[in-house]
Amino acid sequence: MKNSLLSTTDVAALLKVNESTVKRWTEKGTLRCFKTHGGHRKYTRKDVAEFIERFGFEVDESAIRASAPQPGVTVSTDYAILTKNFALLAGVLKETLLRADEDGAYDFLRLLRSNRYTLPELYDQVVGVALRQIGAMWVERTVSIEQEHIATNCMLSALRLLQHDIPKKPLNNRTVICGCFEGEFHEVGITCVRNMLDAEGWTTYYLGPNLPVESFIQALERYTPDLVCVSATTPKVKTQFRKDCALLHAAAHRMGAALLVGGAATMQGGASKIAADFIPKSVAETLLWTEAHYRNGIA
Repeated sequence: MKNSLLSTTDVAALLKVNESTVKRWTEKGTLRCFKTHGGHRKYTRKDVAEFIERFGFEVDESAIRASAPQPGVTVSTDYAILTKNFALLAGVLKETLLRADEDGAYDFLRLLRSNRYTLPELYDQVVGVALRQIGAMWVERTVSIEQEHIATNCMLSALRLLQHDIPKKPLNNRTVICGCFEGEFHEVGITCVRNMLDAEGWTTYYLGPNLPVESFIQALERYTPDLVCVSATTPKVKTQFRKDCALLHAAAHRMGAALLVGGAATMQGGASKIAADFIPKSVAETLLWTEAHYRNGIA
């Protein structure tokens, strides 16, 4: 979008101050900016205009008038990051995954994090949407099953790399085990939940996909967690899935733990039939629930 963004030099010239002053305002959070792929600061005319009004600068209003996207104008990735255009960002990630570009996917997620995207935003609005789009392409036969698998594994690798970059809160004396029941191989969702709770200070045990319910119960007895998180996208037999949830829910309660069950499968056939303490529809809902129920353990 031409002339939609201003550089540090542009803002300094507009406000008649040094670039170092603009950078200082930015670092303090007084003047909002975002960073491009190259690490450069960029500012919207709208944010600069609000800054000018708030602090009483006298400048030519025509120089800061914000320009809105016009029909047919391609919105740049940089501008999409700034405005949190999740649909466009998910599309960028989807194409990156379909190219099997693991490094590119990791770099893209890291860029969003550097622009203060929260983990729930990243996981729900970008990663989840991109993978659902790829899944829909497989259903429509516009991508092959091996392409879908490669893209998913590429996403898992990028998420694991990103986890090393995420600052962790101090340990909160809470423990969680995460995994998927036997026959369930879609693990991106539960990986995102595990990574988020790990960043929140939880001690996490990741059991992975395709695990019999008996193994979940054994893990309960071994690790005595406060919370168990299970994700299911496409259970082969829905009645067995509900039975597994009921068995695990009863075992968790005997151990004083809560059970959260998420994933697309929970919406198929009615969530009310699934035994669980909570059925989150997103990573964001999972975070809100844990904050509400374990308030003393999360900073």
